[in-house]
Amino acid sequence: MVAPFRRFARSYHFASPAYHAAFSPRVAVDTAPIRAAALAAHGRLVAETSPSGGPASWHASPMVSLLGGKRLEGGERVLTVDAFGATNGAQLLASTDEMEARRLPSPSRLRHPLR
Repeated sequence: MVAPFRRFARSYHFASPAYHAAFSPRVAVDTAPIRAAALAAHGRLVAETSPSGGPASWHASPMVSLLGGKRLEGGERVLTVDAFGATNGAQLLASTDEMEARRLPSPSRLRHPLR
């Protein structure tokens, strides 16, 4: 015979007064310094923008992959695009040789194989 399902009462339900009370009172946050810091960072980004519309630093120092703390940058240089398809930087891909040299051992060769 199968036991019937038992219903459990929960002490807090999402968006109930008891749930809301667990997060009250709200902590006051002074948003003025946060906003000022964000605007200053945006201003620095705009200042280093290249004529093509993307940040100059992304072209001068492209994104690279890291594996085991080593930069993998021996492969092809490709352009990166934003959500609208506009070029906004570059990336250096890892070469096949770099990936082969840093290949992880197969699980069967590990001292304690993964289970």
